[in-house]
Amino acid sequence: MFQKSLIALAALTAFAAPAQSAVLKFTATANFPWQSSDFSILFDDQDGDGKLSADEVVSFSGFTNIQLGQSYSELLRVSPVPTETDEPQTFTSGGFPINTWLFGEGPSQRTAPQPSSFSYAVTSVALPASGGSLLLALGLFSLARRRA
Repeated sequence: MFQKSLIALAALTAFAAPAQSAVLKFTATANFPWQSSDFSILFDDQDGDGKLSADEVVSFSGFTNIQLGQSYSELLRVSPVPTETDEPQTFTSGGFPINTWLFGEGPSQRTAPQPSSFSYAVTSVALPASGGSLLLALGLFSLARRRA
């Protein structure tokens, strides 16, 4: 009876578990480290394209403009990663370029570094096993112990 229950639990876990999106780490390394710091962003790649979108951001490491001595803890706009076919620079009414990163600190501190100021990498982040997988593993260990 126990074996049948365990098999049923395994089947339910395998088929009823919701699809999960991957959590990725986006790292921007400053090309001119005397001007600005590196930064990283954890994001939940909900659409599975491997690209960072503003609505997928989970956490932001912060950014420092070393020349100004100013740190920024808020990610206000995600920049498209630069390519050879970048669009010409366009500006908002506040004077900030649209196709740049935008970082902020409080209501008035803003900085908009150029995307070409960084080198980029995206890596996967290992996450702990889900609760269902944990229960399945415990059940299998229990079964193995009973047989021994």
